[in-house]
This record gives sequence, C-alpha cells and structure tokens, in this order.
Amino acid sequence: MRAFVVPEGGSAATQDSYSQIIAIHAALLPTGQIVYFSGDQHDPGQFANHLFDSARLFDCESFTVSNCQPAPGITDLFCCGHALLEDGRVLIAGGTKRFDGFEGDPAAWIFDPATGAFTALPSMQDGRWYPTLVTLATGDVLAVSGSNAAGSDQNRQLEVFSPTFGTWSVQGMVTDAFESLYPRMHLLPSGAVFFVTPTNGQCTTWSPGTTALQPLCNPPVPHNMGFSAYTSVLLPLEHLDGYRPRVLVANIEQPQVIDLSATHPVWTPTGARNVPADGVLAQAPTPPRVNGMAVLLPTGEVMCCGGNEEGGDELHPVYAVEIFRPSTDTWLTLPIRTSVSRNYHSTALLMPDGRVWMSGSDKGCKWSFHDPADYPDGEPTDVQEIKTVGGVSVHVDNRELRVEIIEPWYFGRPDRPQFSLESDVTQAGWALSLVLSQPATISRVALLRAGTSTHAFDGDQRLVSVPFTQNGNNVTATLPSTRGLLPPGPYLVFASAQVVDPATGAVLDVPSEGVWVRVCRSHLVKPLKVEVDHLRVKEDFEFLGKEIVESIPDPWTTVGDPMGPEIIRTIATAVDELSAAVRPFIRAEERPELSGPSAAALAAVPIHPIDPTLMAAQMHMHMEGMDAMAGMEAAKRGDGKQKKPTARKGTPAKPASATPSKPAPPMTNGRMRMSKAAAPAAKAKKTAATKRAGKSAGPKGSRTGKR
Repeated sequence: MRAFVVPEGGSAATQDSYSQIIAIHAALLPTGQIVYFSGDQHDPGQFANHLFDSARLFDCESFTVSNCQPAPGITDLFCCGHALLEDGRVLIAGGTKRFDGFEGDPAAWIFDPATGAFTALPSMQDGRWYPTLVTLATGDVLAVSGSNAAGSDQNRQLEVFSPTFGTWSVQGMVTDAFESLYPRMHLLPSGAVFFVTPTNGQCTTWSPGTTALQPLCNPPVPHNMGFSAYTSVLLPLEHLDGYRPRVLVANIEQPQVIDLSATHPVWTPTGARNVPADGVLAQAPTPPRVNGMAVLLPTGEVMCCGGNEEGGDELHPVYAVEIFRPSTDTWLTLPIRTSVSRNYHSTALLMPDGRVWMSGSDKGCKWSFHDPADYPDGEPTDVQEIKTVGGVSVHVDNRELRVEIIEPWYFGRPDRPQFSLESDVTQAGWALSLVLSQPATISRVALLRAGTSTHAFDGDQRLVSVPFTQNGNNVTATLPSTRGLLPPGPYLVFASAQVVDPATGAVLDVPSEGVWVRVCRSHLVKPLKVEVDHLRVKEDFEFLGKEIVESIPDPWTTVGDPMGPEIIRTIATAVDELSAAVRPFIRAEERPELSGPSAAALAAVPIHPIDPTLMAAQMHMHMEGMDAMAGMEAAKRGDGKQKKPTARKGTPAKPASATPSKPAPPMTNGRMRMSKAAAPAAKAKKTAATKRAGKSAGPKGSRTGKR
C-alpha cells in the first residue's frame, strides 16, 4: 500500500503543474481515461473574460494528460452537475450563469469520449448552480436542485433528461428547498431515489411517475450540515444479502448508516473511527474530513481520503486514509498517508486497475487567480492578479494541480485473477461469461459502475455483487433482473479469487483488475411490428435484421382499446427502450408522445417560499470570504486571534463572537454578493438572518458550502 504524486520521481515543478487545470468535476470513462473540467476554474476574472473551455483527459494507464476538443460557445460549467449515460457519454447540466449573484445556467452539454468533444443539448427549463444528477433505472437522468437562473431560490423542478431523444421534461416539484445545495441522493433497487439531504427536516424519496418528494425518515445527526461537511455512499448491494439497500454518511466525526429495507428506516452510528488528528485542534480527536471524498473499492469497502479538519484550513489537512468495512461495521486507518492537502473543489475516482485517483483543490478555498482579500467591494475583471512580493512580480495561483494515486493492498499482487469477457455488452437478467486466464478459485463477481465526482460526492458509483457458477476456467455470472440495481451505463467487472497469503497464512479475497462492460436498457427480443395509422405513429415499425428492445409482451394482447391511450403508452415505452444499435434509426416524430405530469398536477404541488435566512446561510461564506471564516474559527477556538468579518453588500453581518449552538444549513465562501432578488427579503429579516448565521457553523469544520 502506498500513495504517490504523479509523475513519481518527477521534479516538484512538474508535479505542481501536472493536471494543468483544476479538477473540480471529473468522470471515469469507458476509454480508460478520466475527463476533468472546471469552466472558469473558480475565478471571477476568468468568468469576466469568458474563459470557460477548461477540460483535460487523464490516461489511467500512461498517466499522461491531453487536451479535449475546444467547444465553441461553451457555457461556464463551473459548479454544474453530471452523470454517465448508458453509452459512456457524460451528461452535464447547469453551471454558472453569473459569477456575482449565484445565478444558475440552464444550459446542458454532452461530453463524448469517442471524439473528446463537448456538444450542446437543449437547455433545461430553468438554471441550476450546484445541482445533483443521478441516472435512473430506465437510463434517463434526474436533475435536482441548484440555484435558479434568477439566483432567488433553488430550482424546485424534478427534471428528467431522455438520452433517446435528447430532451428534458419536468416530472415533479420540490415542496421545500433542500437544506443544502448539491443534495446527496441515490438510486435504490426499487427505482426510487433516496435523498440524504433533508427537505423540511426529513430525508425523502421520489419515485418516477409521482410529482413530489415523500418524507421517509429523520435525517442523520447532525443533519443540517453544509454539503462540504459530509458525503454519502450507497453501500454495496450484495446478492447474498438480498440486495438490501444501505446508505453511509461519512467524513463526519461519527458516521451514520441507514438500512432502507427496514419498515421504519432510522440512521444509526457505525463503529467508531480511529483516525488521529494531524493538526492541533483539541476539539477534533477524531477529525472530520471537510471536503473529503469516499470511493467504493472492488473489495466492497469504502475508502475515505482527503479533506481538512476545518474548512479552508490548509494547516490541518487529514492525510490519513480510512477504510469502512460494511460487512463488519468497522473502520480501519491504513498505514499509509497522502501528501497533498485536498480542500474545496477536490475530486477522487476509482481507476480501472483498482487504484484511486485524486486531484483538484483550491488552496484556502480562495479564487484560483485572485486573492479575495484584495477585492473587498467587488470582483476583478482581469484574467490574473499580479502582486509584487519582495520586489518580485508574482502571478496569483491558488489551484492545486498535483495528481496523487493511492494503491490499496491488492494492487501489484501477482495472485490477482485475470479474465476476459465473452461480450462487453449485457443487460439486466442476462448471463455474463468470464474466461479466466489461469486457474483460480473465484469467490466473488461484482459490477462497479464508473463514477463521476464533484464537491465531495459521487452519485454514480455503485457496486453490485452477482451470483455465479464456476466450471474450470469458465465463470458464468447471472445479473439480477431488477433494473434499479444496475442502471444502464459503463461498469467495471471485478472477479475476486480466494487466496492463501504466503506471508501471513490468511485467506484473502483478492480482486482482479476491472474489465469494461456496458449495461444496456432492457431485454432484447424479436423485432417489434406495430401497425397504427394515426396518432403520430409511423404505419409500420419494422426493422429487418435489427433486434429491438421490448420490455413487455405483445401490446396488442395486453391492452384493451387498440386505438386508446394504453396502446400509445405501450408503443412509446417500447420505442424508448430500443437497444443502442437501433435507437439512432428512430426519429422523434416516429414516437408517440408520453405525457409527463399534467400542468394541473404540477401546479397542485405546494411550493413553500424559501426562507431568506436559509438562502443567506447557504451563500454566507461566499460573501464574507476566508478572512472572516478564519476569524470565526479563531473565535470558536477561543484563541483571541479572530478578525472582524466584513459585511458585503446585501449580506447580513455576522458577529465574530457568535457561538454556534447547533448545526444549520450550508455555508458558502468566496467574495460574492447576494442576488438582487434575494437581497430585499434578507434585509427585511436582518436580525433573524444574523441570528441564523451565528448558528450556521455546524459541526466542527462543517461550515463550508463554498463556491
């Protein structure tokens, strides 16, 4: 086990600039590369000059970095959301419409690994800044939350993207605003989506076909944290455990877990962590990982890495690497340490060979090319600030561009099994054939979905173990037929071999390297022939020599009126679920329209106005800047070194002596002002906002809902 900076043995200058741009958003691609991008790279000067085309590719075998195709007219993808589609393309939605004002962009883009290029999609109905995207069981993608285009509220629409037709549709509404942006959410085997991030003090679920979130349980304690303070992970879905869905909330001092198969799910503490603090903060004997990351390993364990004890505090990084073992509910601190402080805007992903890639971070949570302290009353418009230090001109650059690789215990072992797949395409309910390169006793076969990472969260990653049989060097695994277990997309197949370790005599399950497979949408059956001569349906749906996906039996024998709405829905569903090979042959006008919720149904969902103090709290640290945060941290520690925070325009002032009494919604930083739409309401409730801000620090280090 070890961790090292890329290129290993290279000069400090080479390592310090290796990634070339800050990796705020990252996704593992089925090409064996990681695409990472950052729009304006978290800098108002870059935004003012429309410098948005910041994207690179990292090759997971050669460790080389290459450019992506320039994208003419690309919008600012800084603080967007993203998810992987069935074919391995990356759907990107939202971003920054206006740097000063928290206004979300409605734009959407596709990154195609085959071409290395970004292409524009139809826009969403409203903007999203800090949204979360998650792939549904059908292969469609749900977009949730983010500040709207006016910067006055969260985007309340539950909006779904159809990869088949490249269109967005509003499927529901959020009644109460989420208690933080970038909400943590996970697709469950049932097809429902579970929201860890509370609304109105409750964790909720949403099922396709419904128009509103449904309360499920109380949130984890402390629940009203900024998203930087914690992450959540859908724990491995194990076939021997009936694919019981459980979710872990990690990177807080006492992690929590919930069993969503229970009749009345509740959050319970996991086993205790045992990480010693690298710093000197007495209140954190087991430090939180503010802005830390969590990565699923092929062993079924969760690796937690990166982060700081306090948000933005570069002097107290958490270099220790932890492992959570769901099977025993225990934490283990590994005998290795990372060497790069990973703060806000850092990312981590599992690589195909089972190693963990780490990159990104803004030093001190500052703007990338300007020091916020030098712009107390506005934002810069030049590309990069140049300071004179000791008579020498210095270009400001607060980006962390080093790439670090963590090698778990299994990497480099000669007894890792090797295999090939008879097919690199599969579907729910199908068999998967593995051919071993040498004899081995296989103990586990699992599919691990490629991840996408940003803002201390990876909503795409999931691990599903599957039953299998072995006959010599041939292994046949059977995928579950429940589509919510394996949403369409690129997966890495890992096979573990049962090995007796020659050094210790212990019996180990040693995982292979990952082999790519694409999980498609539904079952392939005989060609579908439907004859309907009106209702926008082509007279003859017949594709000779083409296999077509059809998820239900012959529609003519399963519905009543052949000209009624049921047959139309049936045909539309069948066309929606065409295999990737056939789908391009279907034109949008050849598909009957499937109507979403009616306007009346959507209008019937009550929308509770956002509390101005909640909006102020979510944006507060953006407005005050890091000097104020450092002063508040000093005040909390009682060391007498606090600095008086400076109130920004439209920002409720926060007394430096305010002592947090309980956690509250997320905080954000960087010197920005509240939008014009939000400012009057906040001003009208200045006293309440001030009190709320005084409570918004949250648990130790949790006050970091920064931009």
